Amino acid sequence: MDIITSTRINPEDNKIRIFNSYDEEHNDYSPWKIENWQRLTGSTVLVNSAQYLGKPTYGRPCALVIADGKRIGPRSNSAVRGMLVAEPIDVSLPCTDLLDFRYDEFDEETTNYTQEVQHWPILLNRERKITWSKKRTGR
Repeated sequence: MDIITSTRINPEDNKIRIFNSYDEEHNDYSPWKIENWQRLTGSTVLVNSAQYLGKPTYGRPCALVIADGKRIGPRSNSAVRGMLVAEPIDVSLPCTDLLDFRYDEFDEETTNYTQEVQHWPILLNRERKITWSKKRTGR
């Protein structure tokens, strides 16, 4: 049975971390259930982004993921529309942000965040209104 839960998180009070069991160096993956991740990490809330490739690289993220400053997965995916970024190195930046690639540039080499996940649709625009992003062109 699938369960859908909505959680409101204040990033000022809660650390956001990316966990992934794919080993890029050895092309190896440990398929853990979310309950296993919860026991391992002690986290109160976990979100499974379910953005993984199938064979022959099962478990590898299909879009860029940066966990604790380390890249996992491909450097780019032409289908992505934006990125969740969290835990900035520069404390003057917001604790979390959503980048919309229609407006925001992203460079893995100069990023100021240690936790990042690229994603497909942009559901909230810059004015916090519900929208649906269209495929980017020219990239």
